[in-house]
Parts: sequence; structure tokens; C-alpha cells
Amino acid sequence: MPGHAGQRRHAVTPDPGGSPSPTTPPLPAPAAELPTADRHGVRQARFDEVMALHGRGWPMKRIARTLGINRKTVRAWVRAGELPVWSQRDRGSAVDLHAVYLRQRWCEGSHNAARLWREIRERGFRGQLRTVQRWVRRLRDANPSSAGAVGTIGTWKMPSKRRAAWLVVADPETIDAAEQRFVDALLVRCEGLTTVIELARAFSAMVRRQQAGRLDGWLAAAKETALAGFADGIARDLAAIRSALSLPWSTGPVEGQISRLKTIKRTMCGRAKFDLLRHRALEAA
Repeated sequence: MPGHAGQRRHAVTPDPGGSPSPTTPPLPAPAAELPTADRHGVRQARFDEVMALHGRGWPMKRIARTLGINRKTVRAWVRAGELPVWSQRDRGSAVDLHAVYLRQRWCEGSHNAARLWREIRERGFRGQLRTVQRWVRRLRDANPSSAGAVGTIGTWKMPSKRRAAWLVVADPETIDAAEQRFVDALLVRCEGLTTVIELARAFSAMVRRQQAGRLDGWLAAAKETALAGFADGIARDLAAIRSALSLPWSTGPVEGQISRLKTIKRTMCGRAKFDLLRHRALEAA
């Protein structure tokens, strides 16, 4: 047994290449320490290291762990037998195949990435919307004068869908000049929205001023537009809506108490029962 232990203690590690080596081969230098400064030279040096170790019989997993390279990269390099030519800067985009058409549509005033994406999909494009969005963003950065919906706004940030929906029904006195120019341009370019926006503004004013007498006429006009679904929902609960527009009472205080109870309940993280909730609600009152 002591003899066997001594043999294990002085055993050499066999080299996968076939000849035993009394010592472990030195680790290859990291890419950051290579003399070549440019990125292609660094990649070429790493590729040479991979191929040298592979030629000595090292398994790919050990090569990847030793050199700090992804195992899939090592496998691809070994299978290819040569360093693949790759340049992030030179790599084109599938959108470039439709660049002429997109630039033409851009000059015609179509600056919406989603619309342009749908159009080139009909022409054979199979990429994702975000690819077109990146392409349009680069074009917009190169032509800042045409970035906004209104040319005179310049670098004014385009509002979100929710913000735009609020702007078209808001009181003109509550929005600034840039937002008002956006609304005016939207109404000019989208003639079909004019009637819908006017009805939406009328409904908002009717609710704020509690003008129940205008409800029937508004419903009749709305049923002929894109607001027909909304109008049908109001008609199904017409008595309650009419009362809300004519009576001075509101459910606001009740909703506020419900929200307060929910807040207290959430702070207890579900670890207490109704007795503690009741006590906290009454004490807070």
C-alpha cells in the first residue's frame, strides 16, 4: 500500500496527445495580453490558440474553460478550420434590401415605423418590427428636421398613445403650444378622426358640466361613428348614467374609503384577520 501511495503521489498526467508530460503545460496568455492591438489580431491569436490545443488532443470543454471562450465558439472554430470573417460594422441589415422604397415613403411623409413595417412585409420582408424601428430611428437621427409630427417642433418628443388620446380631447387652455400644434396637425392628416374627436370632447364637457339633457343627442350621433361600442355600453346602463349627469351626489367618497381599506389590508401582508383590520380601520378614522 505505501508503494502504491507513492506511485499515486509521483504519477504523471498523461497528455491526450499520447506522450506523458511530467508537468502541466503553461496556460495560454489571455487575449488582453497579446501583442496585437487591433480586434481582428486578438481574435486571430485566440483562434490560433484554440487550434493548437485542439491539435494536441485537448477536449473542447477544457479549451473553452482554459481560454475563457464560449464552448459554442470553440466548436464553431474547430469545425470551420479557419477564423470566420465577421465584422459588426460591416454587417448589413435585411431592411437595407427595401431601403430605396423606405426612403421614398419617408420623403412622402410616412414616418411611422409600424406602418412602414407592414408595407415592406407585403413586399417580402420577414423581419421583426423592432428591426424597422431601429432603421427608422437612424434615419430620423440623420434628418432631425423631419422627426416630429409637426415640422416646426424640431426635437419635440412624440407623445405616447395614451397621451395623444388625452391631448385630442383636452381643453386647449390646459396644453402648451407645441402640443396644440400636434393636435392640429393630427386633425389635418386624419380627417376621419375629426368627428370622433369632436364627440369625445363633447362627452367630456357633458360629464364635467353635468349636462344630462345632451345625452340622448350625443348617443344618436355616436352610434354612427367608431364610438358606437362605447355608446351601446352607455345605453345599457342609461338610467345610472343619466342620474350621474343630473344628481349632485358622487361615489367618490365611497371609492376613497374602499381604497383606504385595501391599503391597510395590504400593509398587513395577509397575516392578520378581520378583527385587526377592523381595529386599524376604526383607529385610522
